[in-house]
Amino acid sequence: SLRLDPAVTRAASLATNKTYIKDQFYKGLAMEGYHIVATPVWEKWWWEPDTTPSTFYINNSVGETLFSYTKPLNEVMSYDVDLAVEMLLASGYSWSGGAGSSVMVAGPVVADRMQHLFGIPQDVIIGKTLSFECVTDYSDLKDKQITEYMASEWIKAGIAITPQYVDAAQWSAMAYTYTYNILTTYWSGDIDPNYLCFIPTSYSLFGWNEFGVSTPEYDNLYLEQARTFDYEQRYSAVVNCSKWQYLSGSILTTVYPYVCFAYNDGEWTNWGNWTEQPGLAMSHFWGEAPLWQQLEYVGGGDGTDNTMLMIALAAGVIVIAAVAATAVILRKRKAATEEKAILEEEEGEDLKD
Repeated sequence: SLRLDPAVTRAASLATNKTYIKDQFYKGLAMEGYHIVATPVWEKWWWEPDTTPSTFYINNSVGETLFSYTKPLNEVMSYDVDLAVEMLLASGYSWSGGAGSSVMVAGPVVADRMQHLFGIPQDVIIGKTLSFECVTDYSDLKDKQITEYMASEWIKAGIAITPQYVDAAQWSAMAYTYTYNILTTYWSGDIDPNYLCFIPTSYSLFGWNEFGVSTPEYDNLYLEQARTFDYEQRYSAVVNCSKWQYLSGSILTTVYPYVCFAYNDGEWTNWGNWTEQPGLAMSHFWGEAPLWQQLEYVGGGDGTDNTMLMIALAAGVIVIAAVAATAVILRKRKAATEEKAILEEEEGEDLKD
């Protein structure tokens, strides 16, 4: 399937306007996303891309570069429809109709690359269009809105998506059997990064891994952070997991939404500082809140309104477009060394032969 093509992976990311999603669907009350591992609310494990140069390559089956571009790491995945179109055209796709309003179709160069990467017969690929269904829970209004918006944007890059609205049970059945092209969802997790680093591994396939992503490279990154106890060394390993998620394109993190809490200390006190200790927040997802262990009852109060407001980033609550169109599905994956012959992502240096 063309959803596996690295060129499509990156083009889908470049055709996604996270700034618009943040401003339009969250009224600006969110932060643009990079990965699912952590959010700035817990700075101990937070990583975001910097201005280090990052180069992306699309090569043919014999290692010759068809297309490449270099941008700062914090911009290399950013919205740029023109760049997405340029990359797809250079990678062997062509417009089926009008430029910017029709779906792109795969040619012989794409077929040759896909056969080399994934063993897919060339005759299955030639003439196939970049047309996919996007599975979305119909009960989630924001996901529905974002799916429809993505459809209107991606077609500008020659990628057509059709919303497939399902109930929660259908969504789960399709997500964890990987019978989908594109999937919208959200993720949350513990304060410790291990759980969210674990999700995209082969160890969680058909379990927590709803993305269908699995590579030996990422498995090794996860194991490195899991077995490291020194904070500085482990933080470096967590950063590598975060960076892999960000650059892979298979997990397209759109935003980290803000949440607002209000509480009244007229009857209960000792609410704590949720900025310094985000685990106290009632919106976490790992069992009973530690907050319940420290609240102190002081009586019914005197009727005075002592309501306090707290606004913070939702810890681990992330909206994700998990783009299966860009995922490396387990049954088709090749050894990491073979994949490198076609696709390389380098930072800070040009390793082209």
